[in-house]
Amino acid sequence: MKRITSLVGVISLVVAAGFITGCSNTEVSTEEEVRQIPVAVDLVSYGALSGSNQLSGTIEAYEEVNVAPKVAGELVEMNVEKGDIVQTGTLLARMDDTSERNALEQEQTRLRQAQSSLQRAQMGKSTAEQSYAQAQASLRQAEGGLAEAREGREANLNNSGFNVENARVALEEAQKNLERMQALYDEGLISDQDFEGAVNAENRARIAHEQAKLNQDQASSDTGLRSLEASVDQARIGVSMAQSAISEADIGIREAQIAVEQAQLSVDAAQNRLDDKRIVAPSPGEVVSVNGYVGEMISNQAAFAQILELDRVKLGVDITAEQIAMFNQGETVEVAVANSTEALSGTISYISATSQDTGLFKVEVAIDNPDRKLRPGMFGSIVMEEVLADEGILIPTQAIVEKQGESFVFIVEEGVAVRKNIEVNRFDTEFTSVTGDLKENNQIVVRGQNLLEDGDFVEVMEEE
Repeated sequence: MKRITSLVGVISLVVAAGFITGCSNTEVSTEEEVRQIPVAVDLVSYGALSGSNQLSGTIEAYEEVNVAPKVAGELVEMNVEKGDIVQTGTLLARMDDTSERNALEQEQTRLRQAQSSLQRAQMGKSTAEQSYAQAQASLRQAEGGLAEAREGREANLNNSGFNVENARVALEEAQKNLERMQALYDEGLISDQDFEGAVNAENRARIAHEQAKLNQDQASSDTGLRSLEASVDQARIGVSMAQSAISEADIGIREAQIAVEQAQLSVDAAQNRLDDKRIVAPSPGEVVSVNGYVGEMISNQAAFAQILELDRVKLGVDITAEQIAMFNQGETVEVAVANSTEALSGTISYISATSQDTGLFKVEVAIDNPDRKLRPGMFGSIVMEEVLADEGILIPTQAIVEKQGESFVFIVEEGVAVRKNIEVNRFDTEFTSVTGDLKENNQIVVRGQNLLEDGDFVEVMEEE
């Protein structure tokens, strides 16, 4: 909105002119003149009333860590001094760890032994699996031999029966031929040579018949089959034993694995006890205090060092419950630091869920501080635009007149000052939110209103 310069001089001139006229006895006008009071005006507006609110607080380290040893012991090594910049994991100091180092070496030896036992168990299983494969092959071979033997026995039985029958027929024919030849020989009808041939033929037929019966007896014998069946049974036992060996190897492997796991746990525990003798930085930052010296016995009940994270700092401010709605976590806000003209910004990192003993709520703003110019203890502030009143009628604060416990303003309608009583909702330096019979763009008197009465004629002065 536009502003009007002071009209005090104009008003003074009008009053003086009236005084001179009233005192003149020589030039009294016969016609009463209309008195117009000069005023300056502005416009009534409609909207929400907002204002800037500066919230102050103190700069703090983003994180403050007191570093204490995990166990008590004698300091034998110091690697840090006050003012050093450290990173997470930086070794600050070390205590005497001779016994812990020896214990770790012993546990590592036990672990290697357990790992060797596991390897032997795994090799034993591999051997058992090879034996199992061989036993299965032997069983298949024995079963094949038995099957072939059974098939051959059946064939041999059939052939031997046929051979016995043929040999019996041949023997009977040879015997008949010998009897005939005997009769002819006795009568002298054949030679000795022919008779001897018949005798020899009968002998050969008898021998062939006996051999055929012997072969038949052998073919019907179960001795060979029983031997092969025993071989099959033995091969099956071998397979079963090989399977048992694999199962035993699996058990041995599992036991060896458990032993390795237990040994590894012991190594880890020994390593942890050794690590406990080392004091390391849990977070990055600047070391601001160190307590201890080489040769001193230190306790795990007291801080050895203090580390402040200063690459980022935080500004803590207190707010009322009504102001909480102005803040959102993660929102960027402008920050001002005392004795600094640098424009800074930060991110709202924390809004407390409950109030403090004072009834106020804590808000923290994280600020990047790469050059570490901002130090804990400095004063800082954030400026927030605050909605003081919801949308409504807004008038210039200077337009308000207060008399006898009432608040009112004057608007200009066709050159006449019209009084309008108002109810103030919220004051601010420049504008005020009010309730009353006012409309947007009404001309409202902002200078000269204290001289007005309802119905006075006014002259709206031009803007300069």
